[in-house]
Amino acid sequence: SGREWTVTWAGEPYADGSYSLQVLVQGIPAGTHTFQVASRLRIQNAFAFPNPFNDEGGTVFSFYLERDGPSKAMVRVYAITGRMIYERQLDVPTAGYQQIAWNGIDAEGRTLANGVYFYRLAADNGVASSRYEGRLVKVTKPSTVPEEQTP
Repeated sequence: SGREWTVTWAGEPYADGSYSLQVLVQGIPAGTHTFQVASRLRIQNAFAFPNPFNDEGGTVFSFYLERDGPSKAMVRVYAITGRMIYERQLDVPTAGYQQIAWNGIDAEGRTLANGVYFYRLAADNGVASSRYEGRLVKVTKPSTVPEEQTP
């Protein structure tokens, strides 16, 4: 008939996947539309710098967040035993390069011992999530010992 119609409906965001919409006009099939939902939420190029880190400056978790809507980002740091020692969550207003600084102090305000730690960066927008896991090394600078003077 040359007529054009626009169909809209309200509802929760769809999970990633393939969907079909069948249109009925007075109970008679008038057409089927198939569409694909693929949210864009991905953590890319993640790293912690410096790594190894020390007590003086801590470290910064850096990553690129590809996204298509509001999201939250979180970093968690774990001891080698699996105990979570630090967590920080923030709202991410724009896609792109992100940084989360950490001074290397645990949630109780204590300095960490030398060793290997694990971290997890996670992003979530309510429909999709992405995460990255990495290792982190804490090293305390050795104190300098004056050289003994030889006679």
